[in-house]
Amino acid sequence: MSGHEELRDEVAGVLSLRPEDIEEHRNLADLGMTSMELMGLINRWRKRGLQVSFDTLVEQPTLAAWRKHLEAVS
Repeated sequence: MSGHEELRDEVAGVLSLRPEDIEEHRNLADLGMTSMELMGLINRWRKRGLQVSFDTLVEQPTLAAWRKHLEAVS
């Protein structure tokens, strides 16, 4: 994941929200992120070579936690 805003933009697209409406530490499940939508994101990221963990992302469903995980696996 190359940029801070790239993750927010991707998640916003999945949730049909404006990127600026997603706070860094807001629970994405509370904003409507489903496990199927998360799997879609994970598949995109894996195609880019990122070995992301579904369990890790579900455990802490916030942009801040996801960014940290994506940086660790890139």
